[in-house]
Amino acid sequence: MMGALIKRFAKLRLRVNESKSTVARVYERPFLGFDLWVNKKGETKIGVASKSMERMKERVRELTNKRRGRRVEQVVWQLQRYLQGWWRYFGLTESRRGLRDVEGWIRRRIRCLILYQYRTPRRAYRALRGLGARDLQARAVAAHVSKWWWNSNGVVNRILSNSYLARLGVPTLAS
Repeated sequence: MMGALIKRFAKLRLRVNESKSTVARVYERPFLGFDLWVNKKGETKIGVASKSMERMKERVRELTNKRRGRRVEQVVWQLQRYLQGWWRYFGLTESRRGLRDVEGWIRRRIRCLILYQYRTPRRAYRALRGLGARDLQARAVAAHVSKWWWNSNGVVNRILSNSYLARLGVPTLAS
């Protein structure tokens, strides 16, 4: 099948890159960053290809890298710009489940960045108390202030809530 296509395109003076091209069913290969799949009702649905999702996550990792020396507001602004463009392209997707997971992961990365910027237990304690944390909660987080990823879940998840991050301008995908 591929050989016939190569011959036909050769007559049109077109070259086929055989390392990138293949003949396959539409449900077996991603196309322009999208995957097509059939649900239980037999309807064709559009989703984001896993490779595209991994590239987006890699870019978010670069933007939210805590060692780049930027304010949280700057990181959120850059993240907004990137994710708005990404969503304008991939907004056709009909599967929102994976996007909710990625959204939660992005918020956790922002929480981690905020904790990292406190640096010392004293600054972390004061900042968390200022955000409305109880004394015992703020002390528990401040005692392990250098464990950013571990701390960015649990108690910090309630202190730096989704509504707080929304006020900062952290973008959402699934909603």
